[in-house]
Amino acid sequence: MDPGWAAIIAAIAAGVFGITGILAGITVGRRQTTDQADVEHQQWLRGQRQDAYVQLLDTWDQAVDALEQLAEDWTVIEVEMDAQGQIDDFQQTIQQRAERARQIMVKPMDRATLLGPESVDRAVARMDTAFDNAQAWLGQQANPAEAPQHWDQWGRLLTILHDGRQGFLEAAKETMGRSPRPGR
Repeated sequence: MDPGWAAIIAAIAAGVFGITGILAGITVGRRQTTDQADVEHQQWLRGQRQDAYVQLLDTWDQAVDALEQLAEDWTVIEVEMDAQGQIDDFQQTIQQRAERARQIMVKPMDRATLLGPESVDRAVARMDTAFDNAQAWLGQQANPAEAPQHWDQWGRLLTILHDGRQGFLEAAKETMGRSPRPGR
């Protein structure tokens, strides 16, 4: 082979290897940029979830405390309304107070559900159902047609409310325990 052909072949090989190297560099660089963006998004989402979960736990505690306070003040409310000639509005008053307690946590529940993941969504749904049941039960107890009142069930409802909170806390801890990694 003459030296001219050897130089041409060497130049072609160098060009092919050079282009291959450039393409490999671009691919690796893109992957690294994509991984970095993915990790940053996961970190952002993790921060958003942490804020949402803490806010939901805080408002949940306030809402459940409001229901417990309503049950505790039940007789006082009933006596005061009777003394003022407003006993016919007793059930409506109880239902309104229970609904105000619910409204405290509606947005935080929605936010936690929006941010997920599925295990947290299920836990929030269980909390919502438990609260609905407690709220409905209080409304039924205030109904004069439902007499006599069955307060023995209130303890079970409180246990279910507290279990709902614990289930959510466990799902949130599991979610928050996973640190962001590329390729997830």
